[in-house]
Amino acid sequence: MIELGLTFAAHLAALAGVPDPQDRSAARLLEAVAHDWAALPMAPTPSFELDGATMWVGGSAVALRPPWRAALAGLEGALRAHGVGGARLVGPVDRGTVVALLRGARALPPSAPREELQRWVLGHGGAALQLLAPRAVLARDGRAALRPVLEAWAAFAAAAESPTATHGADPG
Repeated sequence: MIELGLTFAAHLAALAGVPDPQDRSAARLLEAVAHDWAALPMAPTPSFELDGATMWVGGSAVALRPPWRAALAGLEGALRAHGVGGARLVGPVDRGTVVALLRGARALPPSAPREELQRWVLGHGGAALQLLAPRAVLARDGRAALRPVLEAWAAFAAAAESPTATHGADPG
């Protein structure tokens, strides 16, 4: 269980660092995250929560190594700004489910609450996901502290998904 949790954490951290999870270069990572998540032997359903230097996988702590921590910081900040600490599978996971979570955290403005993000994720391929509230220790953190992280992540995502980004064109 711990070893699979470590593998899941490593794959998710690597995928979170890719600008577009649907890019060809991310295909194997995306497949690995979906496979790892589906294989986590937990009851009642596989889940993960991000908590700074720790990822909780099915309630068990998995220490995040510094590179993983850095790679997951943007995703964690984006989720926390929406009042989300992680996700639980309530159905079969596939590539679309993982993409919906990664894109959904960046698609809505930081002020959008968890319920609105949940609706977005459901409508974009994440029907198997239930978004979880942050762990109690995270609930004390204010959104203001997350704003710079979220803004940087959103700007990065917008630039990466811009039609001009792939051609290197200057919009100005």
